[in-house]
Amino acid sequence: MQRVTTDKGLGYTEPGSPIASSFRDKGCTSATNSVRCLRRNRKLLRKYKLHQNRDDNSEITQPLLGMASTDIAKSHDGTTTTSNLDDESFNVDNAAARRVLRKIDLRVIPLLFITYNLNFMDKTILSSASVFGLSSDTGLKGQEYSWVSSIFYFGYFFWEYPTTFLIQRLRVGQYVGVNTVLWGVVVAVTAACTDYGGLLIVRFLLGVAEATTSPAFVFITSTWYTRSEIPFRTGIWFAGNSLGGVFSSFIAYGLGHVEHPLHPWQWMFIVLGVATFLWGVVLFFFLPNSIASASFLTPEERGIAQQRVHASGTGTEKHAFASAEAIEAILDPKTWFIFSMSLLTQIPNSGTQNFGNLVLKGFGFSSLDSTLVVLPASFISFASITGAGWLAGKYSNITTHLVCIVVIFPIVGSAIIYTGAGRGVKLFAYYLLSTGSTALPLLLSLVGSNLKGSTKKMTVTAILFLAYCAGNVIGPQLFKMDEAPHYNTAFEAIMICYALVVFLAMGLRFYLITVNKRRRRPSLVSVSDLEQITDQNDPIHEMGYREQAEKLNSKAAPRTLQYHANKAGAKRFKKRYQTKISSKNQKLRKEYGLLHERDTILEL
Repeated sequence: MQRVTTDKGLGYTEPGSPIASSFRDKGCTSATNSVRCLRRNRKLLRKYKLHQNRDDNSEITQPLLGMASTDIAKSHDGTTTTSNLDDESFNVDNAAARRVLRKIDLRVIPLLFITYNLNFMDKTILSSASVFGLSSDTGLKGQEYSWVSSIFYFGYFFWEYPTTFLIQRLRVGQYVGVNTVLWGVVVAVTAACTDYGGLLIVRFLLGVAEATTSPAFVFITSTWYTRSEIPFRTGIWFAGNSLGGVFSSFIAYGLGHVEHPLHPWQWMFIVLGVATFLWGVVLFFFLPNSIASASFLTPEERGIAQQRVHASGTGTEKHAFASAEAIEAILDPKTWFIFSMSLLTQIPNSGTQNFGNLVLKGFGFSSLDSTLVVLPASFISFASITGAGWLAGKYSNITTHLVCIVVIFPIVGSAIIYTGAGRGVKLFAYYLLSTGSTALPLLLSLVGSNLKGSTKKMTVTAILFLAYCAGNVIGPQLFKMDEAPHYNTAFEAIMICYALVVFLAMGLRFYLITVNKRRRRPSLVSVSDLEQITDQNDPIHEMGYREQAEKLNSKAAPRTLQYHANKAGAKRFKKRYQTKISSKNQKLRKEYGLLHERDTILEL
């Protein structure tokens, strides 16, 4: 983002700019009273057409935003591309915006969806392989199979935070493509393993290779889409998990009939490894790095795409690591609510993923039948994820309610299995467990919608996936081989974990409601670089009226506001500005792109 000379406040002015001079003449030398100036000078704004460059011989820059009229965006490779945002109004034509959104959907979402299909298939094919001779051929005993399942997440844990840093610094499209190629190689090599040690090594490396996928997709989604669009898009690509389970079952059933020259479980890893390798090449060339470098969009469309996400307070082109944002993420209570729920949802989810076929075999199904009986569970999971994502995108502030709803079914299902009912009832109860996987994409959508600042968002994403790893390490260990085929300890733990998720989801909702009440208090606008604002670093926010005015005094506040800072004028200050600032300022912020995450109302 192009920087210009700052004034005494937090805004930016361009020396010599006719608008800057005019605003300065009107007493608008500080960002702290910028909205008042905007209100008083609507005619001035119309005269100069702040977001339209009518003068072909001069370039009018925007005095109040950290964004020039010609937006210079930096892509992942460090190059700059210019998008003439002045060619379009800040109020983007709805038809043009829909056209751009449709092009983005057709290019980005299918790539993410198919990749997540392969991600899930390569990770969980171990469950199918376990009933087709993997354990006997490699000599696994006791809890060794559980550790082969868990070691994947040690690799995931090891590489999770470093890769979130690299996602911000490298070309994300090419980086994801290279990681996909490497994980395809690792999956194919698994077929050559002959003992417990070899399986541990390749599964650890597979965790390292796949650690990039989910945080990269969260980053890509929040870069390309607005707050209201993130939940549904996240649900779509995350639903690749469920369809991946469908394809994995069909592949396992087909290859389960092949006996020579290799065993069925070896063919499963070879076929999926080669497919993943080839898909990684496709990603390398076709997954875009950023809006600014998207070749499938015209310059005008890139400008509209950038404008959409900037106005929403989501997308970012900044890639420098900010340690202050990382610390802020660690101290934010939202982070630890999300961490806890991610941990508790993944403990049961990982167990059923890795032991699903063994559990079904314990119900009395054969090895081949178990690969087909699990299909309805995959379809239920797909419908649950896409349906919840659609609802979260269509209706505001229901995400935490949806988290509670989708985990109630697994609580009931695990209780039925724990009681030891008949085979048909147990199978129905097993299908009820399928909705539990919906909780994670809903949590990811909360991260994308409620956090701003590239480093903060990626730090919270990394923390979420660290919990994801920890839960997936713990889950398989609860399925004790000496309790087969009932696994009472595991299903008791599933009930407890999901019950705690309901409690935490309601706690998060109460906390967000409390924060939103504070954010609805009247506050004066502080204008700074849109890309450097996080949800907590705005210096004028969530403060009492007197404290607010005192803060303004140190930021060259107007004399009238300094007067109202004293004790005698505090009540008059509150009464005079309460309605005006809470309504008109919000309207102006939205109109001129001044709405930061710190000023937005959080999704519940």
